[in-house]
Amino acid sequence: AAAAFLAKVYLTTRDYPNALAKANEVVNSGPYSLQINYADIFDVENKNNSEVIFALQHVREDGLGMRLQSLVLGPDDKYSYGGNGGWGLSFVEDGFYEKYQQTDDRINTMFANAAPGLATYHAGKWRDPVATSADGHGNDFIIYRYADLILIQAEAENEVNGPTTAAYNSVKQIRDRAQLANFSAGLTKDQFRDELINERMLELSWEQHRWFDLKRTGKLQATLTSIGKRWNDKYLLFPIPQTEIDASNNLVTQNPGY
Repeated sequence: AAAAFLAKVYLTTRDYPNALAKANEVVNSGPYSLQINYADIFDVENKNNSEVIFALQHVREDGLGMRLQSLVLGPDDKYSYGGNGGWGLSFVEDGFYEKYQQTDDRINTMFANAAPGLATYHAGKWRDPVATSADGHGNDFIIYRYADLILIQAEAENEVNGPTTAAYNSVKQIRDRAQLANFSAGLTKDQFRDELINERMLELSWEQHRWFDLKRTGKLQATLTSIGKRWNDKYLLFPIPQTEIDASNNLVTQNPGY
């Protein structure tokens, strides 16, 4: 797990040779494998499966379980809180459902039913129909899974060596499970990168990676402004808490714009 996280650190800092070396090290060491079916990854009865590298552990007990289902699932959804549905406080951005091909096997897990009166969908990855309470869902929250590492391997390979057979083969594992054809042959390095970042979105949505993917590849501003979001360059960094600046005797300076 530590080596896998180091691969992600190297990727985030754009140290692609080391990212590739660490990703290859973990893949070749063999402790992880993809689940055969996408839905099996998030099955509450299949926790800590072969695809899970690191996860926040929850138990099906009030106050000790996951709460995401109650937050994100719609009020008519049978998958939350013993079949009582969720609060529907978070729902899928307009047009996101349409980004998936209908033959993509991930679509059945990725999305839950639309809430009554709303022509939209909710995030469906986390489901526990026999949860004990709103705060008692048994699902773990997977912070890092093997599919993410495989896609890191493909991205780093492309950045170091271009869209090689190895890069295509890494992506093929993810696309095969989704029951989709692999990327088109003959892509340039830039085209492969664009396709890969899109694939990461389709595979890893709601697992807290998209912001970092867009930021790392320089696509954050264009992506946000294209859907009407406001932009300021300061958004690339968080502000440093004043308490930390004070504790450093002002050796630490505030990030620009704050």
